[in-house]
Amino acid sequence: MSNNEKKTIRLEAIDPVEIYGAANKVLEALCTYFPKLKVVARGNEIILEGSGSDIEEFGTKLNLLIERRRHKMNLTP
Repeated sequence: MSNNEKKTIRLEAIDPVEIYGAANKVLEALCTYFPKLKVVARGNEIILEGSGSDIEEFGTKLNLLIERRRHKMNLTP
């Protein structure tokens, strides 16, 4: 039995494509830092499954990307 946690992050007030990147390249690059975390992006939701610490850290990094984008900075993998 696994002790995985699940969390859904909703992207509000920002176009998910701006965060995921063309063909999800930015999101894929972020995911490479979390090999044990299952990440599923559907529309404006990102579903995470894995350890609590990985989920928390992923959320922190994702928030940094969102802040960069809000300041009109381009995101690249």
